[in-house]
Amino acid sequence: MPASTNPLAAYAKLQSIFYRDVRGAATRRAIEDCFVASAKFLAGTSRTPLRTPTRSRQLASSQRETLSHESVSPGKTYFAFAQFGKISRAVNRGLYSKPSVTKWRKLTAALDRGDLSASGMSPEEITKLVYSIAVAFCCAIDLLKQGDQQRPGTFFAYLISHLVASMLRVNPERELPLVNVEVESHLPTDFTFNVPNGRGRRRKFHLPIKTSTRERAIQIFAHQAMLNNAYGQRIFAAIPVILGETKSDRSKREVIEICLPIQWQLYQRHLAHLARVYYLDVPDAYRKLNSARPPIIVKEFGEFFFEVDELTP
Repeated sequence: MPASTNPLAAYAKLQSIFYRDVRGAATRRAIEDCFVASAKFLAGTSRTPLRTPTRSRQLASSQRETLSHESVSPGKTYFAFAQFGKISRAVNRGLYSKPSVTKWRKLTAALDRGDLSASGMSPEEITKLVYSIAVAFCCAIDLLKQGDQQRPGTFFAYLISHLVASMLRVNPERELPLVNVEVESHLPTDFTFNVPNGRGRRRKFHLPIKTSTRERAIQIFAHQAMLNNAYGQRIFAAIPVILGETKSDRSKREVIEICLPIQWQLYQRHLAHLARVYYLDVPDAYRKLNSARPPIIVKEFGEFFFEVDELTP
């Protein structure tokens, strides 16, 4: 496979340089190479439509001992890329288009200048662009390396953290020092950002990045609770970014979204506070949490770039 159409080779290069400078130009070019190669690879595949259930289901799980909401948000339709009898994960037809290099360069150039208006892009357009970039790579890997969850998840983390670092103009950290402890000297974390605000103070962000959560959502809240215990309540603004909550049954060609809104409300009330939850493909069951009690503010990822100055722990 030529290098220009080989997402695996492009990803290997990105992985080798990413942590040298998360928001750097070399990282940006390597991300671009990944999604360009993925789009070229997918151009040689076909698309197959996926069915969605007509009714939502509230199902109890003996393992979770909780209720899950299984459905697809109204108005959404999905397809999968297919090749040689294999199919990819579900792709939201309304969000996906071939990733645009021109839009990517406009967006990232505007972030570099600190003037997002220069991109000419709305929150919805940014969400669609980033979704398309992420999903193109994920689907290419689904077909090239069936069962590989590591590369899609890591690429998604690279993509989102690069954009957030560019917006905040600072590279993230992956561990934080702890004081007054006898054994551990550092706390491993998701991406955290320590951002100067120009007034002698710093704003701190905790950025878990997941392709999906499902039963693992508690990990986000628990990690935030650890930060609260180590550094004080509401020092870090928790802003997880999640690709979506779809699950495909490849044999039935069916897709559902699995959400646990009741559990999220319990975690928000009793475990830790999330300042925002950003999705590329927002599940309707979680969007409704905006008006729940306690509320959890769930938005599309593109909104982050227009409200970052308003985010507080």
